[in-house]
Amino acid sequence: CEMMNIDVAPTDGADDVAFAQNTTLKFTTLQTGSAEKIDIITDNNNLAKAFGIGPGNGTDPNREFEIGQDAVVELDYDSGFSNTATVFEEGGRVTVTDRGGFEMVFDVDSWVKGTNPEAATVTMLDAGYVSIQIGANEGQTIDLSIPPVNCKSLNIEYCNVCTHDGAQRAISAFDSAVTQITTVRSKLGAYQNRLDSAVRSLDETSENLTEACSRIEDVDMSEEMTEYTQHSVLVQAGVSMLAQANNQPQTILQMLQG
Repeated sequence: CEMMNIDVAPTDGADDVAFAQNTTLKFTTLQTGSAEKIDIITDNNNLAKAFGIGPGNGTDPNREFEIGQDAVVELDYDSGFSNTATVFEEGGRVTVTDRGGFEMVFDVDSWVKGTNPEAATVTMLDAGYVSIQIGANEGQTIDLSIPPVNCKSLNIEYCNVCTHDGAQRAISAFDSAVTQITTVRSKLGAYQNRLDSAVRSLDETSENLTEACSRIEDVDMSEEMTEYTQHSVLVQAGVSMLAQANNQPQTILQMLQG
């Protein structure tokens, strides 16, 4: 039972009790549901009586078998789920899907008896997409969905290969897990390319903005040097003309004295 992840406990039909005569055994697992069954056979009448195993069908002296049950989940459409959401149960694993690629997967770990409905402890495995901002403007977002990739989330933590049917289902489970891993890797590559493109676009925007600020705030040295040279030439020409104008009276006086 440890290899099959099945808990065995004596019960009186309602609660767990200490093992005693005429006490039946309860086999419990949260990993498998209606796809599996527990089949117990013994040819020891005393052992069958002690374990509460009923009489067989003639071929097997004492035999009991029970098909597993899946978790029963009802969606509350008044508290957030849309009326298009669907739920699929497989043992303790529950998958909720909706339009737009939304998928929420969780495992039922334990439950509290006596409540209506019974309160359950769940472990969230995948909660759909997360939208992040990758630009400065409205609507520049990207939806990210990176589910955990481990044996529990891939539903291959407990695989029964003790029977032919169980081995066949295990092969399908591992094939599905490989497909999911490949999908996650391709999504990560697409996200990386998208983010790299956003980074390059933001770098170009930052460079263009810096250049625009430089045109507004900084001095254009070539233009300023050209203008400075022009003014310098004009100043030198004016000084030269003024010097020549000052020399003309002196020239006329010398001519008169001669």
